[in-house]
Amino acid sequence: MAPCFGRLVGLLLLVAAPGRVLAQGEPAPEPAATTGGPVSHRELAGHLFVPSHLVQDPFSYTGVGLFWGVGGGDATGPTLDLGPPPRIDFVNTRSYGFNGLGVGMALEARILEWISIHGTVDATAYLGTGNRALLVVGTSAQITGLVGLKGSLQVGEHVRLAIMLDAQYGPVFTALIAQGLIDAVNSGQISLDQFYQENRALTWMPALAGAFAPFPFVGFTMNVRFLFPDGSGNAQFASNGIAFAGMLDLDLRPLVPFVPIGLSGVYSLLTPLGGALATTQNFGLGVYYTGVPELAAGIEIDWRLGRIASQHVSNFTSAWVNLRYYWNGK
Repeated sequence: MAPCFGRLVGLLLLVAAPGRVLAQGEPAPEPAATTGGPVSHRELAGHLFVPSHLVQDPFSYTGVGLFWGVGGGDATGPTLDLGPPPRIDFVNTRSYGFNGLGVGMALEARILEWISIHGTVDATAYLGTGNRALLVVGTSAQITGLVGLKGSLQVGEHVRLAIMLDAQYGPVFTALIAQGLIDAVNSGQISLDQFYQENRALTWMPALAGAFAPFPFVGFTMNVRFLFPDGSGNAQFASNGIAFAGMLDLDLRPLVPFVPIGLSGVYSLLTPLGGALATTQNFGLGVYYTGVPELAAGIEIDWRLGRIASQHVSNFTSAWVNLRYYWNGK
């Protein structure tokens, strides 16, 4: 009985004091099994990339996103004198204010480690503020749907590349009162088409995207899209064009663990390859919460320089709320 009791006491001491020095020849206890946590498919080299509605990333993941924004801006147009008699001065131009809003949803499904399908639906609208702005700037609404396929491949530890093929359909509805009156006077007749425009276009967009994370706290995202519209088009997609977008984002959490904040700077350019496509630039600054790998939540302030659907040169400032949830795998 005594030898058995001694062995039992020795076993209890081994369990109670696993850190003690082992006697010579005594077998070491096996390490406890560990289970890996969820893997974020938008992470590269330890850096967790933040999203933006202006930039397509090269990652393959499953997720859903919502974004909505409001803002205001100014558009340059002819001087409208309501009279009497009313007249329009095309030589001396002036600025007209307008307000706008946008809302959208994005879905992406990861089929394989290197391939995913995605789609977005969004709607934007603007309206001139004041009597003169309503007549000159008018009002416009655009509904856009996009579906695409993405092939993604990681190159080494710090780089990920992707090739995409997207198809986008975007009808634009625009009401222009002042321009309609001008057309009616010039043509000597009045028709509904002079006051209302409806443009539709199916745009094919092959694209290349890449991400680079030199350190866990910094990442770069870039993409290039080629636009090939098939239809009447609108102010943005009336002819073949090229679009470039780039983003630099900083994650403060690897540097200061108790500050789960991400900062981003975005730039995008849409320019023609020929024809009457209007050049548009966007500048954006974002602040995101990075404490949960499955969630990306933030606010982005954008400044847009270009033309609106009525072809007036404009600048527009908007604030966007971006929310995305990712289903990460093991």
